[in-house]
Amino acid sequence: MNGIFEKIIVVGLLVLSVGVVFFCGAALGWVVRPIVYFITIGGGSLLVVIGIAGVFLANEFF
Repeated sequence: MNGIFEKIIVVGLLVLSVGVVFFCGAALGWVVRPIVYFITIGGGSLLVVIGIAGVFLANEFF
């Protein structure tokens, strides 16, 4: 009987750990995704602004 219970417990713990990892990954994904979007959108728009400013500055000075 002990062997069966041990297998059930081990399988249960494995399923639980996989569930926890998956849940943490999903939660982390919800946290990380907006940051990544913010960095890519912010960085991209910043580069565009710097590029436009650079063109205007180049026209002013040269």
